[in-house]
Amino acid sequence: SSLVLTQHRIMVVRDGASFRPKSGVRPFDLGPALSIRIGPGRRRVIVESGSSTVNLFVRSEQLAQAEAFVAEVRRRIYQGT
Repeated sequence: SSLVLTQHRIMVVRDGASFRPKSGVRPFDLGPALSIRIGPGRRRVIVESGSSTVNLFVRSEQLAQAEAFVAEVRRRIYQGT
């Protein structure tokens, strides 16, 4: 899976498992309803908005990029961009 950051959204893009939407894309609008964080044990990114929650697992070599991504999303949320 991949996380994509645009001007107004983040998107989770996945390929595979049948329980996911056919397109494999889950968009989340940037705004005060969005929560994103590094999960317990620093092994996943958790994205929450309303009643929707997505967990993305992170390999140790990806952790620095995941932390930078989370920080940038939070910056944009709090700036209202």
